[in-house]
Amino acid sequence: SSHLDHNNKDCMALLLGKIFDAWSTKHNPYLQEVECQCSATSTVPSRPNNSSTMSVYDPSATWPTAKADFPRVELSEFSAADAASAEMAVFHCLESSSHGNTLHWFHNLSEQWCSRNAGRSDTSCVLVGNVLEAPIYHDKVSMGFMYVGPNNVYPLHGHSAK
Repeated sequence: SSHLDHNNKDCMALLLGKIFDAWSTKHNPYLQEVECQCSATSTVPSRPNNSSTMSVYDPSATWPTAKADFPRVELSEFSAADAASAEMAVFHCLESSSHGNTLHWFHNLSEQWCSRNAGRSDTSCVLVGNVLEAPIYHDKVSMGFMYVGPNNVYPLHGHSAK
């Protein structure tokens, strides 16, 4: 199990590195600050060894969720898109079975999402954050992937971080 955990952390660190590579082409101060918070190993907190870390599937979480499969087919459509090589590197890394399948994917079942989209939802995961399913723990940064399918509306709503 320890060997698998180590391999998973390496895979997730590689994926996060691809995201930071793509962000570096944007020259955006906000993205640079998030990268600094995640990259500085001396400031990245350790996951607490107690049960206070909430699961993204917990019914008392901020919004209701349901487990979902990795949206491999949907994301593979982006691989054919004409996108910058740094962004394509993120997709290719995510598509590899050792990356995308190891993330915990979920649907947001909140009324805000589903009522605007005829009952349909997004498919999301947390890569960095303060939930149990985030392979990279951080108490102040939350990052992940969200697939919003065709003809779905991204409703106005807020995400909060502690």
